[in-house]
This record gives sequence, C-alpha cells and structure tokens, in this order.
Amino acid sequence: MSFGRITSKQLISIRQTIKKNIKKVGKITFHVFPQTPVSKKPKEIRMGKGKGSVDHWISKIKVGQTICEIKTESFLKGIKALKLASFRLPLKTKIVYT
Repeated sequence: MSFGRITSKQLISIRQTIKKNIKKVGKITFHVFPQTPVSKKPKEIRMGKGKGSVDHWISKIKVGQTICEIKTESFLKGIKALKLASFRLPLKTKIVYT
C-alpha cells in the first residue's frame, strides 16, 4: 500500500513469524530480495576520507508490490500469519487472497 525500504533483518523476522504460525502445513515464497547496500561511516570520524563501509542491505518496495506469498491448507492460519508478519514491517500493507 506504500513505498519504502525493508532491511534484511526485517525479512528474516517476517519469515520466522510466518513459519512459527503455519508450522509445516504451508510454504512461503518471497518476491523481494535485499540487494541494495547501505553504507555508513563509523561514529566520531571526520568528514572526507572516502565512503564508509557497507552497514546493511535493503530492498526497495514500490506501491502495489507483492512481498511474500503463502500456500497453506488452512485459510485462517494463513491470514493470521500474514497479519502478524505485517506488524513487523515499517510499511502499510494489505493482505490479498484468491
């Protein structure tokens, strides 16, 4: 529903939350991958002397982009797992099911 960034730690957190709720009944597929590096200089370092080292990786999310997909036998468990996972994201999300 909104655009922004998702870090690799947030994606791992989503995966763990979903796996914990659907157990071995379902399968998770991610459609995003953290491939953009974010650099950061150490604290108390003066300006100049080049760019800082890579601090973490992010993936850029666009409006309407699918983040992950779940295939389960239990419809209610899938909805509950996705709702719990959406609380871990800094973005506004919407659950779409077919």
